[in-house]
Amino acid sequence: MVEEKKAVIEGIAIDSETGEPIFAAPIKIMDEAGNNVVAETSTDMNGEFRVVVPAGRRYQLLMFGQIYQPVQAKILDDEGRFTPVTEDGRRIRVESIKIRLAELMTEKGEE
Repeated sequence: MVEEKKAVIEGIAIDSETGEPIFAAPIKIMDEAGNNVVAETSTDMNGEFRVVVPAGRRYQLLMFGQIYQPVQAKILDDEGRFTPVTEDGRRIRVESIKIRLAELMTEKGEE
């Protein structure tokens, strides 16, 4: 059985007006077409998020909060460059999105 390589997408969500981190903002990582959810998470108390996804693919990131306009961004490459899709109203500023290969992890008892 061939194990699929994994990548980590991580970043931080900041209120574009106040500069404060955004806590508990739901995040969905979608496939490149935006049709299927690949992973879901939410930001922590520091506005940070981290998800593990299959490596070598392109994704869309969708982030939203109660008083914020949704942010939709296409994640373009392994350096984590992205392009915002929407830019209306009070915004979430997504900083330092990084994509990197996940470290290989094995569960106890598996060989």
